[in-house]
Amino acid sequence: KHKRLGVFMKRIIAVDDNVTNLKMVERVLKDKYKLVLVKSGEKALDYLKDNLVDLILLDIVMPEMDGFEVFEHVKKLDNANSTAPVVFLTADTEVGSEVKGLNMGAMDFIKKPFIPEVMINRIQNIISLSELMKDLEKKVEEKTRQIEEISFETIATIASMIEAKDSYTKGHSVRVSEY
Repeated sequence: KHKRLGVFMKRIIAVDDNVTNLKMVERVLKDKYKLVLVKSGEKALDYLKDNLVDLILLDIVMPEMDGFEVFEHVKKLDNANSTAPVVFLTADTEVGSEVKGLNMGAMDFIKKPFIPEVMINRIQNIISLSELMKDLEKKVEEKTRQIEEISFETIATIASMIEAKDSYTKGHSVRVSEY
């Protein structure tokens, strides 16, 4: 991640076979985010294998591999990018494409031509939501670990109380509690 004015800039990859669209994305987002611009799904997947991003902007209609295919490959990556938020970029007004993308797990759609303020606000909201979800997952994992520890301590205490009354079972209850 790159620092700008003491704040980490989020990294976004934009994937579109149309250079004009990539330049427009760059013009709108370059001051707020670290951008990676690529012209094909294959180049995007090559980049995403070794570099983490905070958001993926993905055109739907591209030659060789469309955005839906790229998204399927992204979900199979062996790193954190497999769960990175995806926003489809499309000039397609077909509702079916939007439904398909959302069913696949996309966070949103941004229609072309882009309205800069809408694009910026949607991206900021999605990145914020993604960060909140990651923080919540970490907190749930931590609380789950704490509950497991407390549960074990409780069982061990009960086992010790049982053994205090019957020396014949010494150690047996503790072994059972560990299982």
